[in-house]
Amino acid sequence: RLVIRLQAKHGNKWKKIAAEVPGRTAKRLGKWWEVFKEKQQREKQEINQAIGPVDNTKYDHILETFAEKLVKEHPSQSSYLMAASTGPFIHTDAPATASASASAAAFLPLWLSNSSTTNPSQAIRPPSPSVTLSLSPSIAPPPPWLNATTPHGDNIVVLELIECCKELEEGHHAMVTHRKEAAWLLRRVEQQLEEEKAGRRREKMEEIEAKIKALGEEQDAALDRIETEYKEQLAGLRRDAESKEQKLVEEWNAKHMRVVKCMERQV
Repeated sequence: RLVIRLQAKHGNKWKKIAAEVPGRTAKRLGKWWEVFKEKQQREKQEINQAIGPVDNTKYDHILETFAEKLVKEHPSQSSYLMAASTGPFIHTDAPATASASASAAAFLPLWLSNSSTTNPSQAIRPPSPSVTLSLSPSIAPPPPWLNATTPHGDNIVVLELIECCKELEEGHHAMVTHRKEAAWLLRRVEQQLEEEKAGRRREKMEEIEAKIKALGEEQDAALDRIETEYKEQLAGLRRDAESKEQKLVEEWNAKHMRVVKCMERQV
């Protein structure tokens, strides 16, 4: 965090930053910054991939199978397409699978119905030339399967499919949320580990600096003791030399006096 703050303050002037960060060179700080930026970009890419669009092609097979089953069991109901709530019904001889898929897609979530209609293999084919139009009263009676008060038969299948689609959508949202939370927790843990690592490194450096300072003080004290002992020894040697010199002078004076006395006696 110290390096990030200093980089925001000074820019890429690593020599200036290295002067404020103990134990780090400008080259090592530059390499660390490059690795840190690459790590941030990689995290952004992972987050974008986690919240990206979902591949809905895996649900197309389910829709197709359900439509075919619905057409086989009730072929009479598959020939009606509702144009509007008060409009007429169109009687067609088009393939029953397309109409069943359209009726099933009306109950599906938006992201599933779009995937089923945009898939070329499941697009609704144009009606055949034998299309016939029939007039209907101002209020068209709804199909029997819409008036059913109690679900039975295919209605149960439709409801189950809708519930499954809702569960899939909820599961997808829960998974995206879980991925976001996991990525956030991972970044927090990495940040805490980096801070703890920096704190331990700083404590270790302070401990080493304190030991170096104590060793320097001990070295200075030892040198002072050695110098004091040397001075004392030198002073003792000087005193011994002076005392010996004094004794020699006294002995020389005594001999000189004896010689003088002997010469006086002879004279």
